[in-house]
This record gives sequence, C-alpha cells and structure tokens, in this order.
Amino acid sequence: MSKFERYQKKGESYYVYPHKHCKTCGQMIEESLTYCPDCYKKIKEKKSKKKKKDKSESKKNKES
Repeated sequence: MSKFERYQKKGESYYVYPHKHCKTCGQMIEESLTYCPDCYKKIKEKKSKKKKKDKSESKKNKES
C-alpha cells in the first residue's frame, strides 16, 4: 500500500464539520471558543479567587 492510498477520502457523504477541542478536557466545541463552558467557569472562578487574594494581600502590605 502506497502512502497515498492510505489517505483516500471515505466518500462524498463523509464530511467533518469544522470544530475545535477544549484545551483542558478535549470536548468538541465551536471554532470561536477555546474552552468548553464547564472548563471556562472553573478557570474564571480561579482567576476571581486569585484577584481577591491579591487585593487583600496588597491592602495588608500598604497598611504595614
């Protein structure tokens, strides 16, 4: 089998719609997104917690 025979089209009816996969879990998502909705919520929560923590630490440092 030549290297070109291996990659023949499976037929005209076989079409894979353009899509992407989530960077964290691998779930199929729309092309415009980077993460699936579940993973995006988790990342957003982590960022908000980190910002709150940084703000509280900066206030403590200013008071000292």
